[in-house]
Amino acid sequence: MSNKTFSIDTKISALKYLEEGRYSVREICRMFNVNVRNLYEWQAKYQFGGINALLCPAKNKIYPEELKRNAIEDYLTGNYSKHELMVKYGISGQTVFNRWLKKYNSHSELKDSNQRMTQTMTKGRKTTLEERIEIVKTCLKNEKDYKKHNGFG
Repeated sequence: MSNKTFSIDTKISALKYLEEGRYSVREICRMFNVNVRNLYEWQAKYQFGGINALLCPAKNKIYPEELKRNAIEDYLTGNYSKHELMVKYGISGQTVFNRWLKKYNSHSELKDSNQRMTQTMTKGRKTTLEERIEIVKTCLKNEKDYKKHNGFG
């Protein structure tokens, strides 16, 4: 996936051509130097939230756990495509949805997007290489649960 950013005018023009149907998707992608996936993501965002949804957000969008679960359950029924779910739930992109689906399929917990990382590994003192090796050995010996064996859980 490209990190290239596109102006709002470019996005609107590409979507206008797509809606008019005078050009094929491939032709539109070539004209605007955009990949098919991005073009369809723009379309889904526009259908969900209009022009404002096409603007680049200042920060990541927050999705509640229930929305994630509902979107995945809808997808698993086979009645919706990923594109349709992006429109229905206002999902910012297929990559976001694919991450949720991967977590769901691996039986990992889906959490609200606004839940931050625990402070276990984000704060603390600097450790030497020897101390880190000792921590790893201890974790391996004690069921690999760093939080449990270091007073964090």
